[in-house]
Amino acid sequence: PVVSGRRAGGNRSFRGRRAGASVEAHRSRGHRVSQARDSMVRNSGFILLQRAALLVVGVLYALIVPRVLGPGDFGRLSLLISLSTLFFIAGDLGLPQALCRQLPELLPGSTLDLRRAWLGVLLRVRVGVSLLAAGAFFGLTACFFPDLPRPAIGALALAIVVGGVVDPLVTWLLGRNEADRWGWSFLLRRAQYLVLLPLGYRWGGLNGAALGVVAAEALVLGYALRQHTEGW
Repeated sequence: PVVSGRRAGGNRSFRGRRAGASVEAHRSRGHRVSQARDSMVRNSGFILLQRAALLVVGVLYALIVPRVLGPGDFGRLSLLISLSTLFFIAGDLGLPQALCRQLPELLPGSTLDLRRAWLGVLLRVRVGVSLLAAGAFFGLTACFFPDLPRPAIGALALAIVVGGVVDPLVTWLLGRNEADRWGWSFLLRRAQYLVLLPLGYRWGGLNGAALGVVAAEALVLGYALRQHTEGW
Protein backbone atom coordinates (compact mmCIF):
# COMPACT_ATOMS: atom_id res chain seq x y z
CA PRO A 1 0.00 0.00 0.00
CA VAL A 2 2.84 2.39 0.76
CA VAL A 3 4.49 1.72 -2.57
CA SER A 4 1.19 2.04 -4.41
CA GLY A 5 0.49 5.35 -2.68
CA ARG A 6 3.89 6.73 -3.59
CA ARG A 7 3.43 5.60 -7.21
CA ALA A 8 0.01 7.21 -7.40
CA GLY A 9 1.35 10.41 -5.89
CA GLY A 10 4.22 10.43 -8.40
CA ASN A 11 1.78 9.98 -11.28
CA ARG A 12 -0.36 12.86 -10.05
CA SER A 13 2.75 15.05 -9.70
CA PHE A 14 3.89 14.16 -13.23
CA ARG A 15 0.46 14.90 -14.67
CA GLY A 16 0.40 18.21 -12.82
CA ARG A 17 3.80 19.23 -14.18
CA ARG A 18 2.79 18.20 -17.70
CA ALA A 19 -0.44 20.18 -17.46
CA GLY A 20 1.48 23.19 -16.15
CA ALA A 21 3.96 22.97 -19.03
CA SER A 22 1.09 22.71 -21.52
CA VAL A 23 -0.57 25.82 -20.07
CA GLU A 24 2.73 27.71 -20.17
CA ALA A 25 3.35 26.71 -23.77
CA HIS A 26 -0.17 27.81 -24.70
CA ARG A 27 0.37 31.17 -23.03
CA SER A 28 3.71 31.62 -24.79
CA ARG A 29 2.15 30.74 -28.15
CA GLY A 30 -0.68 33.18 -27.54
CA HIS A 31 1.81 35.90 -26.61
CA ARG A 32 3.76 35.36 -29.84
CA VAL A 33 0.56 35.47 -31.89
CA SER A 34 -0.47 38.69 -30.16
CA GLN A 35 2.94 40.24 -30.83
CA ALA A 36 2.79 39.23 -34.51
CA ARG A 37 -0.71 40.71 -34.83
CA ASP A 38 0.33 43.99 -33.18
CA SER A 39 3.41 44.17 -35.40
CA MET A 40 1.31 43.57 -38.52
CA VAL A 41 -1.13 46.35 -37.59
CA ARG A 42 1.70 48.75 -36.78
CA ASN A 43 3.57 47.96 -39.99
CA SER A 44 0.41 48.37 -42.07
CA GLY A 45 -0.15 51.81 -40.58
CA PHE A 46 3.42 52.87 -41.26
CA ILE A 47 3.25 51.62 -44.84
CA LEU A 48 0.07 53.60 -45.48
CA LEU A 49 1.76 56.75 -44.18
CA GLN A 50 4.84 56.04 -46.27
CA ARG A 51 2.77 55.55 -49.43
CA ALA A 52 1.06 58.88 -48.84
CA ALA A 53 4.46 60.52 -48.31
CA LEU A 54 5.77 58.88 -51.51
CA LEU A 55 2.85 60.37 -53.40
CA VAL A 56 3.67 63.84 -52.09
CA VAL A 57 7.37 63.44 -52.88
CA GLY A 58 6.51 62.21 -56.39
CA VAL A 59 4.38 65.28 -57.07
CA LEU A 60 7.16 67.58 -55.81
CA TYR A 61 9.68 65.69 -57.94
CA ALA A 62 7.54 66.19 -61.06
CA LEU A 63 7.18 69.89 -60.27
CA ILE A 64 10.79 70.72 -59.36
CA VAL A 65 13.31 68.41 -61.05
CA PRO A 66 12.19 68.88 -64.70
CA ARG A 67 12.23 72.66 -64.25
CA VAL A 68 15.77 72.61 -62.85
CA LEU A 69 17.23 70.18 -65.40
CA GLY A 70 15.32 71.42 -68.43
CA PRO A 71 13.51 69.20 -70.93
CA GLY A 72 16.61 67.91 -72.73
CA ASP A 73 18.74 66.87 -69.75
CA PHE A 74 15.73 65.67 -67.78
CA GLY A 75 14.80 63.38 -70.66
CA ARG A 76 18.34 62.03 -70.90
CA LEU A 77 18.57 61.46 -67.15
CA SER A 78 15.17 59.74 -67.12
CA LEU A 79 16.34 57.48 -69.96
CA LEU A 80 19.48 56.57 -68.01
CA ILE A 81 17.54 55.86 -64.82
CA SER A 82 14.99 53.75 -66.68
CA LEU A 83 17.63 51.68 -68.47
CA SER A 84 19.66 51.17 -65.30
CA THR A 85 16.50 50.06 -63.47
CA LEU A 86 15.83 47.44 -66.15
CA PHE A 87 19.34 46.03 -65.80
CA PHE A 88 19.07 46.16 -61.99
CA ILE A 89 15.80 44.18 -62.06
CA ALA A 90 17.28 41.66 -64.50
CA GLY A 91 20.09 41.01 -62.05
CA ASP A 92 18.10 40.33 -58.90
CA LEU A 93 17.61 36.61 -59.82
CA GLY A 94 14.50 36.40 -57.63
CA LEU A 95 16.66 36.68 -54.50
CA PRO A 96 14.38 39.17 -52.68
CA GLN A 97 11.38 36.86 -53.09
CA ALA A 98 13.37 33.83 -51.95
CA LEU A 99 14.71 35.76 -48.98
CA CYS A 100 11.26 36.87 -47.84
CA ARG A 101 9.97 33.29 -48.17
CA GLN A 102 12.82 31.50 -46.39
CA LEU A 103 13.92 34.02 -43.77
CA PRO A 104 10.95 33.63 -41.37
CA GLU A 105 11.67 29.88 -41.24
CA LEU A 106 15.38 30.46 -40.67
CA LEU A 107 15.29 33.07 -37.91
CA PRO A 108 13.60 31.26 -34.97
CA GLY A 109 16.05 28.37 -34.69
CA SER A 110 19.20 29.91 -36.13
CA THR A 111 22.28 31.33 -34.51
CA LEU A 112 23.73 34.76 -35.14
CA ASP A 113 26.68 33.27 -37.02
CA LEU A 114 24.36 31.30 -39.31
CA ARG A 115 22.29 34.39 -40.14
CA ARG A 116 25.40 36.42 -40.87
CA ALA A 117 26.84 33.67 -43.04
CA TRP A 118 23.61 33.37 -45.03
CA LEU A 119 23.35 37.11 -45.53
CA GLY A 120 27.01 37.17 -46.58
CA VAL A 121 26.37 34.55 -49.27
CA LEU A 122 23.37 36.52 -50.55
CA LEU A 123 25.40 39.73 -50.69
CA ARG A 124 28.27 38.11 -52.58
CA VAL A 125 25.93 36.59 -55.15
CA ARG A 126 23.93 39.79 -55.54
CA VAL A 127 27.00 42.01 -55.87
CA GLY A 128 28.59 39.65 -58.40
CA VAL A 129 25.46 39.66 -60.56
CA SER A 130 25.14 43.44 -60.15
CA LEU A 131 28.69 43.90 -61.45
CA LEU A 132 27.78 41.92 -64.56
CA ALA A 133 24.56 43.90 -64.98
CA ALA A 134 26.42 47.19 -64.54
CA GLY A 135 29.00 46.21 -67.14
CA ALA A 136 26.29 45.19 -69.60
CA PHE A 137 24.41 48.43 -68.95
CA PHE A 138 27.48 50.57 -69.54
CA GLY A 139 28.52 48.74 -72.70
CA LEU A 140 25.10 48.55 -74.34
CA THR A 141 24.05 52.08 -73.40
CA ALA A 142 27.32 53.56 -74.63
CA CYS A 143 26.95 51.59 -77.86
CA PHE A 144 23.31 52.36 -78.67
CA PHE A 145 23.18 55.90 -77.21
CA PRO A 146 26.53 57.49 -78.16
CA ASP A 147 25.22 61.00 -77.50
CA LEU A 148 24.86 60.31 -73.75
CA PRO A 149 27.92 61.36 -71.70
CA ARG A 150 30.11 58.48 -70.56
CA PRO A 151 30.54 59.81 -66.99
CA ALA A 152 26.76 59.85 -66.51
CA ILE A 153 26.50 56.28 -67.83
CA GLY A 154 29.31 55.21 -65.51
CA ALA A 155 27.62 56.87 -62.53
CA LEU A 156 24.37 54.97 -63.17
CA ALA A 157 26.37 51.74 -63.59
CA LEU A 158 27.88 52.40 -60.17
CA ALA A 159 24.38 52.98 -58.80
CA ILE A 160 23.42 49.48 -60.02
CA VAL A 161 26.28 47.99 -57.99
CA VAL A 162 25.45 49.98 -54.86
CA GLY A 163 21.79 49.04 -55.27
CA GLY A 164 22.85 45.40 -55.45
CA VAL A 165 24.24 45.75 -51.92
CA VAL A 166 21.21 47.67 -50.65
CA ASP A 167 18.61 45.26 -52.03
CA PRO A 168 19.37 42.18 -49.85
CA LEU A 169 19.81 44.35 -46.77
CA VAL A 170 16.43 46.08 -47.02
CA THR A 171 14.71 42.83 -48.08
CA TRP A 172 16.16 41.20 -44.96
CA LEU A 173 14.23 43.80 -42.93
CA LEU A 174 11.02 42.73 -44.67
CA GLY A 175 11.73 39.08 -43.90
CA ARG A 176 12.22 40.01 -40.23
CA ASN A 177 8.68 41.43 -40.18
CA GLU A 178 10.00 45.00 -40.10
CA ALA A 179 8.03 46.29 -43.07
CA ASP A 180 8.02 49.81 -41.65
CA ARG A 181 11.83 50.05 -41.85
CA TRP A 182 11.76 48.41 -45.26
CA GLY A 183 9.32 51.06 -46.49
CA TRP A 184 11.40 53.93 -45.12
CA SER A 185 14.24 52.96 -47.47
CA PHE A 186 12.06 53.68 -50.53
CA LEU A 187 10.83 56.98 -49.12
CA LEU A 188 14.38 57.97 -48.22
CA ARG A 189 15.60 57.26 -51.76
CA ARG A 190 12.82 59.26 -53.43
CA ALA A 191 13.20 62.19 -51.03
CA GLN A 192 16.94 62.31 -51.71
CA TYR A 193 16.34 62.34 -55.46
CA LEU A 194 14.26 65.44 -54.89
CA VAL A 195 17.22 67.20 -53.26
CA LEU A 196 20.40 65.64 -54.67
CA LEU A 197 19.50 65.63 -58.37
CA PRO A 198 18.95 69.41 -58.60
CA LEU A 199 22.02 70.07 -56.45
CA GLY A 200 24.15 67.74 -58.56
CA TYR A 201 22.90 69.33 -61.75
CA ARG A 202 23.74 72.81 -60.49
CA TRP A 203 27.22 71.56 -59.69
CA GLY A 204 28.07 69.42 -62.71
CA GLY A 205 25.23 69.33 -65.23
CA LEU A 206 23.92 65.96 -66.31
CA ASN A 207 26.97 64.18 -64.92
CA GLY A 208 26.41 65.82 -61.54
CA ALA A 209 22.74 64.79 -61.52
CA ALA A 210 23.79 61.20 -62.25
CA LEU A 211 26.21 61.38 -59.34
CA GLY A 212 23.26 62.56 -57.24
CA VAL A 213 21.59 59.19 -57.97
CA VAL A 214 24.72 57.41 -56.72
CA ALA A 215 24.80 59.57 -53.60
CA ALA A 216 21.15 58.75 -52.88
CA GLU A 217 21.87 55.02 -53.16
CA ALA A 218 24.89 55.39 -50.89
CA LEU A 219 22.80 57.13 -48.22
CA VAL A 220 20.16 54.39 -48.41
CA LEU A 221 23.00 51.88 -47.99
CA GLY A 222 24.09 53.72 -44.85
CA TYR A 223 20.52 53.56 -43.52
CA ALA A 224 20.30 49.81 -44.22
CA LEU A 225 23.65 49.11 -42.55
CA ARG A 226 22.57 51.05 -39.47
CA GLN A 227 19.35 49.04 -39.22
CA HIS A 228 21.33 45.81 -39.38
CA THR A 229 23.81 47.02 -36.78
CA GLU A 230 20.92 47.68 -34.40
CA GLY A 231 19.04 44.50 -35.33
CA TRP A 232 21.82 41.92 -34.84
